[in-house]
Amino acid sequence: MIKRIFLLLFLVFLFNLSLWASIPAEDDSYRNFKNLVKENKIETGRKSAQSFIKQYPDSDYLPEVKFFLAESESDSYRALKQYERIIKDYPQSGFACLSQGRIARHYFTFGNFRQAKLAWQKYLKLFPQGEEAETAFLSIGSCDYEEKRFNKAIDSFEEFISLYPRSRLIPQARFNLASAYLNRGKIDQAEKELESLLKDYPRWENKAGIYQSLSEVYLEKGERDKSKKILDRLKEEFPQSLDLEKKKGKDIFSPENYQGKTYAVQVGAFSTKKRAERLVARLRRKGYQVYLVSAEKDGVTFYRVRIGDFPDEEAAGVMVEKIETQENLPGMVVSGK
Repeated sequence: MIKRIFLLLFLVFLFNLSLWASIPAEDDSYRNFKNLVKENKIETGRKSAQSFIKQYPDSDYLPEVKFFLAESESDSYRALKQYERIIKDYPQSGFACLSQGRIARHYFTFGNFRQAKLAWQKYLKLFPQGEEAETAFLSIGSCDYEEKRFNKAIDSFEEFISLYPRSRLIPQARFNLASAYLNRGKIDQAEKELESLLKDYPRWENKAGIYQSLSEVYLEKGERDKSKKILDRLKEEFPQSLDLEKKKGKDIFSPENYQGKTYAVQVGAFSTKKRAERLVARLRRKGYQVYLVSAEKDGVTFYRVRIGDFPDEEAAGVMVEKIETQENLPGMVVSGK
């Protein structure tokens, strides 16, 4: 009987000893992996991570290790699948929250704004108190904006400003709201928002962007002097900014650009000429007086599809209503040719 007791105690001791020995081994392996990551040894770190997963398939460190593998994955499709797996396998982990944010950013970066919006909405559903909750909310509006759904974007930005009045993202939200107003043809509201933004956040990091947008607003309203004045401030404060006084070798403030002022309705702006030409052809077949205008902004050429010209803003506004109701296209009143 005594021998059996001693044998049982000995076996318990051996089990505890093996358990005690395994814990430092796991921690040492994890620390080794972390040091490789800290030293930016990506490939060696990936091998260490893969080895760790095989050795310790039930480790509490696995969400972090697998997240690193997803982050360092060169193939974006495989990375996406790895993020999705982390969310499924470790739904309560902080790395699941991070992974959902990465998925949304992935879709946005590659121009799939519909999927990006769905991914951010899923983020808010799964992680309403997540660190990127405010970013998710604001990004939903940005997705609508990129898809030219300006009314929805305006609603989203206005709601964000109402819900998060103290957010660090408020300046960006207000700038986005002004841009949506401008694209929707709500010039006065865009002007008011931009001027207020400039006053409330004089040190905002994208102050140059406010100046540029205000210049566009003033030009749309035909206020040439105010537009030139704001551009002078832009060049004075941000001398490295784009030379906005030149456009295709011509002074955009030259008198001929303002003689016989007319108005047009812009129905689309594309970064590829082929897409713009398809819309032009479609509208021409329906009898619209449509034409294409190219312009460079931030080093990128955009192709704007416009209908017109109209003698005044009221006549252009009638076309905006027609193009929206009959063609399901967003219309915006702009200065004509």
